[in-house]
Amino acid sequence: MPRSVGLEVDEDILSVKVKAEGFDAEDFKARLSIQMPAGCEILDVAQSGTACRPVGAIYALEVMKDYFDENLKNRIEGVMTKDSIKVQRQIDEKGRIRDVDVRPYLGAINVKGACIEVQCIVSPRGSIRVDEILKLLELDVMKLAAPVRRIKINWQTN
Repeated sequence: MPRSVGLEVDEDILSVKVKAEGFDAEDFKARLSIQMPAGCEILDVAQSGTACRPVGAIYALEVMKDYFDENLKNRIEGVMTKDSIKVQRQIDEKGRIRDVDVRPYLGAINVKGACIEVQCIVSPRGSIRVDEILKLLELDVMKLAAPVRRIKINWQTN
């Protein structure tokens, strides 16, 4: 899945379609590994005959204790009780904006200590963006104790 700048990920999958005779997974892993940026590690390469696509993701927002209060909990509850949540989204480089209902892409928001876990639904029509989640909860990076972390991606194989 695309990763926003400043977003950490606990797990990720790179799916590459390779049309080559005699594909060698270990050689591919070695060649790809030397091109990865610092802190990014290739753990495994496997050959598969099926395609996969993301159908969900979970993001962790660690909120600074000064901002983790009843107001935030009420905002979370308020967001989840709505049937529709319209956000304005820039759709191209020209700056064109359109209204998008992001409520279908919010599966759940769970509070675990001072961490908020947001379960997102990903579909061929789209998903909710991390910056949109922060805006809905009236949070910004200055109110977070750590960078936003994507802790899980749910995959569907075709």
